[in-house]
Amino acid sequence: MHQWRQVGHSNAKFSRVELDKWAESLDDLLASRTGVSVFGAFLRSEFSEENLQFYLACEQYRNSSNNFSLHKRAKAITATYIDAGAPREVYRMCLYFNLPGRPFYRSICSSVG
Repeated sequence: MHQWRQVGHSNAKFSRVELDKWAESLDDLLASRTGVSVFGAFLRSEFSEENLQFYLACEQYRNSSNNFSLHKRAKAITATYIDAGAPREVYRMCLYFNLPGRPFYRSICSSVG
């Protein structure tokens, strides 16, 4: 747990049990506010926080039911993360690899090409 505190989350409160769950399941980590915060700090230290931001933006898109909002969010996601030269352009390895268990993200990635 000391390593997590080194990336800027000395005030984060989480148990060893929670940390073990995160180590076993990315879904558990992403379902936890603290997990997302700690993971975001780690990704910041690795200069790749945009990957988590992209995931969270896609989750917001997926959970939106308003058609106007969907269109607006899709354009924002594309302009921010997907377009060549986007301010937070993500590495689109999902275009080249199969992501098991993630059909929603596979469909997004396949439409990016």
